[in-house]
Parts: sequence; C-alpha cells; structure tokens
Amino acid sequence: MKITVKLQELLQQPETGILTISTLLAQKLALLDCIGVDSVTTEQLNLIFTSIPKEWDVELKEIFDPSTLTDTFAAQLSQYIDQRLGRTQPQSSITNYVSVAVASPQASLEPTNYLDIFNFRNEVIGDYRRYIESFLKIRDPKVKAFVDQELDKGQLWTDPLIQLNPTYKKGAAVTELVQQKVLHPNCEQYFSINSKPFTFHYHQKQAFETAQRQEPYVVTTGTGSGKSMTYVVPIFDDLLRHPEIQGVRAILVYPMNALINSQEEELKKFLDNVPNTHIRVAKYTGQESLTRKTEIQNNPPHILLTNYVMLELMLSRTHENKLVESLVLKFLILDELHTYRGRQGADVAILIRKLRQRNQTNYKLRTTNYELLCIGTSATMSTEGSREQRRQVVADVASKLFGVEFKASNVIDETLERSIKSAEPTTDELRESIQAGLPPESQQTLNKFQNHPLAAWIEMNFGLEDKEGHLVRRQPITLGEGADKLVRSSGLAHPDQDALNRYYGLILKQMFLWGSKTKGLAFRLHQFISQGGSVYATIENRNKRLLTLEGQYKTTEDRLLYPLVFCRECGQDYYVVRYDTDKGILLPQLPTALDTPENEDIQEGYLTLDEP
Repeated sequence: MKITVKLQELLQQPETGILTISTLLAQKLALLDCIGVDSVTTEQLNLIFTSIPKEWDVELKEIFDPSTLTDTFAAQLSQYIDQRLGRTQPQSSITNYVSVAVASPQASLEPTNYLDIFNFRNEVIGDYRRYIESFLKIRDPKVKAFVDQELDKGQLWTDPLIQLNPTYKKGAAVTELVQQKVLHPNCEQYFSINSKPFTFHYHQKQAFETAQRQEPYVVTTGTGSGKSMTYVVPIFDDLLRHPEIQGVRAILVYPMNALINSQEEELKKFLDNVPNTHIRVAKYTGQESLTRKTEIQNNPPHILLTNYVMLELMLSRTHENKLVESLVLKFLILDELHTYRGRQGADVAILIRKLRQRNQTNYKLRTTNYELLCIGTSATMSTEGSREQRRQVVADVASKLFGVEFKASNVIDETLERSIKSAEPTTDELRESIQAGLPPESQQTLNKFQNHPLAAWIEMNFGLEDKEGHLVRRQPITLGEGADKLVRSSGLAHPDQDALNRYYGLILKQMFLWGSKTKGLAFRLHQFISQGGSVYATIENRNKRLLTLEGQYKTTEDRLLYPLVFCRECGQDYYVVRYDTDKGILLPQLPTALDTPENEDIQEGYLTLDEP
C-alpha cells in the first residue's frame, strides 16, 4: 500500500517534512514521482536518504518511479548512490532507469488542469517564511537555531483546517414554483443561466413560501448557500405582481459598503436577463456623489441598498424622507444579522423601530393593507442545545432586534444531504481499501471515487454529522487530526504510530485531490497566518538564558523576560529595557508599550551583555 509523493513538491517542504517522507520510503510505504526534477542539491539528497538503509541498491527501484526519472537526474542519483556505498566504479542499479526514462519521457509530463491546493498552500507559506527570513539577521547561533526550530514547527502558521463544501437538499426549479403559483411566471426570465432555469435549494424554497405568507423570517445558513436569494426572489416576485408600483419597495441594509457593492453586481446579473426591465436598483451610501444622491431622491428606485449609518441619516434629513417614508415600502432586510451585537446592536434596534414607526404612520394612507415584512440573514448564530432550542434562540434575538415577533418555525436553517450515496464503510472495508492502496492517477474516475470506502468515510468525518436525524456541518479539522481518526476507525496498528499517522495523512491528501479533480467532493483549505512577534530572553549567560516566543513577563524562579531586537548590519542581539536610574533596576520594555514613562529617572534603551 504505497502512496505516491511528488518530489518537486517535497523539495519545497521544510526539513521535517522531507524527513517524514524519508521514514516512509525506508518502509517502502511511499513512491517518489520525479516528474519535473532534473537535479537536486546534495543537502536535499542527504535528507531524502536519511532513513533509507545504507546498504540499499536494488531496493531503490521500489521507491523511485522509473517512468518519471529523467536521464540527468538518474545519472545524479547513480553517482550519489555509488558514493554512498563507497564504490569507485559506477555500477548502481539506478542507472538502469536511464534507458526507461529516455524511452518514454513524455508519458508523465502532461500538465494537469486542476489546482493542487495543498502544494499551493506550501508555496504561500514558503514565500512568507522567506520574506520573514529576508530581514531577520541573527548572530547568536543558539538564538538563530531556536527561531529556525520554531518556524519549522509552524509557530506563525498553524496546520491548515479542511472543510468540505456541503451538498444542499434540492428544493424546486423556478418553473415548478411558477406552476405552484409560489412565484410570478416572469420570474423564469430573471432567474436563469444560459436560458436554463434555476433550481433552488430547499431552504430557499422554504423562505419563498414564508414570504408568501407575509411572515417575518431569518435564514441562518453557511457561506455559499445563496442566502441573498432568499429575499431577492420574493422582492422580484412582488414587483412583478405589482408593476404599477413607484417608489422604494424594499430597503436592504448591510453592515459594510463592500457587501453593498457585491450585492449590486449580483442584482445586475438578474436584471440583465430581461432587457428594459421596469425593476430599478440603487445604492445609497457615503460613496455616491451629491449629484447621484439627488437623482435617487428625485426618482427613488424600487430596491434601495444602504448601510445602517446612512439609514439613520436618511431618517433625520427632510430631503431624504421620501426614501424611508415611502407609501409602498414593504420589505426591510438586515443582512449579516450576527454582526449586530452589543452597543451597535442596540443602536440598530432603535433605528429599526424608528423606521417601523414612520412606516406605521403611513399605514392609514395606503390603498393596500400590509405590515412591513422584516427579513434577516445570518451565519450560524447559536450552536448550543437541540435544533429547536437553537432556532428559538435565533428567533428571540431577531424579535429583539426588529421589534416584531419571529416564530421559531420561521428560523430557516440549511438542509444538507450526502454527496456520496454509498453506506459508511465497516472497519474491515476501510482497512482493506487502505491496504489495497489508491488506483493510479490515470484510473481515478468520478465513479470509482464515489464508490471508494474512503470517500464515504471522509464525507462523514470531515464534512457532515448526524444530529437528531438532521445532517449538520462538522467543525473543520486538520489533516493530521483526520489521519488520527482514520487510524482509529481502520483498527490498524503499527510499531511506529507517528509514521502510520503520517502515511494516513498522505492517503487522505490524495483522496481530497482525487475528489476535487473529479468533482466528487469539493473542499476548502483554511490557513491562518500570524505576524511575526518578538523573541524573549532572560538576562543571563548566552548558553544558559531561556528563549521563548511567548510574550509573558516572567518565567520560572521569577526571572524577567526581555524582548530582543537585532542589528540589521551584523545581527547582534540587544535587550529592550527600561532602566530606573534611581533604583538601579532594569525592567522589560514590552513591544506593545506605546506610552512614554513620565518618571524622569526611567530611561528607555538597549542592553547587550559585556562579552569579549
């Protein structure tokens, strides 16, 4: 059960990554794909061969893929192996690869048409590390070794988190909803791509039906689930049913102008499907010119996109009254509901009550009686308790924010379904599939992926979780955490448990790439990168002082920790201190301290140890 490792990617890894693969090569658990590699440095070869037994010669054919070796790299390998074995006459069996590689050099060199996101992530991290090291000059070998070690451990970049893109339960096509009279017939023209009608998700269909009942609702679904469609479609449907309406029919409130700009672009896509449409959309924020704002005031659009700050200004300016006191105003939408908390949440709640009060004042003047329909969208707002308890919490928050009652049944969450239809594998099926290994890349088809036991296991351990008979998203985990779960699930044991975990991690990585390439399972990689901090040290002999990256004030035995800075020219390190000349003591000058000491006896400066 070998895993294929691309040498070109391996060479970009830190030393620890190469050493990990060396361990697997020594156990014949990995095969090196040498496509695109003409030569490597002696240092890199030393790392690759670290764990490989020194007496291996013929055995090396089992860890280097012969079809991927170029003649130049095969020659370099041959020379390296002869030197490693102490031979003076070239006779390494690796030279046999040369003729094989030359015979069909193009067979494996076809470019792939998909992105290896794991390799891309390593390139980004590698670039960031080189950027940091480019201006980091450290003279003290112990400090330099410490910093290098911490960077190798990923101190500034944790392992990436993997999250599957879930499959949403299908609701109905726009044509079906028209037939059911949920939507106006002309909605088919607006909501289509290349003349193909939209098929909405189940949670979107639920929102349309709730809007038709004129009941306030909140949609709490994940990123990419089409939350904006849950209110855009009902607004368009209403405007198509009432083409005679003039004035602001819907106010859409967003926390940031960037979201407003993005939403405007999305709305334009729908409007462009129908030339000369009567539906008009406009932004009204601080970014618009005075001329543009005057045009909007004189000829208000049907759909107004704004932020809560501008909405408050509109409520207080008489020349903008017609935008917020429209006799035809029917929809009030708050996007990103979870952002309105604390003092800001209280301000927005009062603002909405002002708007609703104006709206109720105009209620008697309307020819058609209806209440202002309040709609909110949000990411997950509650994770504790049962599903019903979570929906009730969201309903309570929305009721408090909008000042109208939201039913818990009108909190619409996402309804997910499995992409891999096969049953979850048993322990034996999982173990056998791992032992059999993955098929060659040329044989990795969508059908084979969907029927592979590991695909079903990955979806239910990285993507979905069954709670109370309802599928919900799992929390993202690292590849290492997933490998550890896979080891436990398969029931396999190995004397070197760490090596087994690393091997399982490589299998999972290749499964993810297989699923991505064939569109069997889509996934995301979340990488968090922190800025560089400071190195802290105790004021002691260079061989004894404690080094840490943790910004604490004291360490063991009440020893103080001082931040270090380094000379740009020679790399000499200096302690950053505050010296109390009156008391004769030194205190750390913390990097975050921006205040200037008021005490004239305290001086800020640098301290270095008195050495020859």
